[in-house]
Amino acid sequence: IDQRTKVQEDWCLHVEANLDTMENDDERAEEKYRRSLAIQPKNLSARSHLAGIYNFRSEYQRAAKELEAILSVFPDHFPTLRSMARVQEKLKNYSLAADYMYRAWQVPGQRMSTGLQYLRLLQRSGQKSKLDQVLLENPALREKWNSYNNDRSRSR
Repeated sequence: IDQRTKVQEDWCLHVEANLDTMENDDERAEEKYRRSLAIQPKNLSARSHLAGIYNFRSEYQRAAKELEAILSVFPDHFPTLRSMARVQEKLKNYSLAADYMYRAWQVPGQRMSTGLQYLRLLQRSGQKSKLDQVLLENPALREKWNSYNNDRSRSR
């Protein structure tokens, strides 16, 4: 790093880490994201990229730790909520995964696919009464859910 980059060393490390990721050098990228975060712990983007590396490596506990750090600052960040739900599902924490997916579904916007993922996680975690309640209260989601399940049963 030269004099020009000395002003924002954390950002330069972050950008270098992004480039390392593009070159499939996750080890170097991880090291640079960590150095960037040591300088600027509130760099949510670096945390998100680091979580992605850990997720890719199947290091789900480490990914969850980074995602939780993001959610502690930005609790309604839709992509992070969905990512956390998926990480928790991989950890077989199905009820917790459903909770995170529910939070993602509640973020304003067109969230039909997220609603369907929420229903799938409710089903997987054995929360049938909650699943039935959500279906009763959301006719459009119920229609998509029924269509999804009918399509799945026909393909078997």
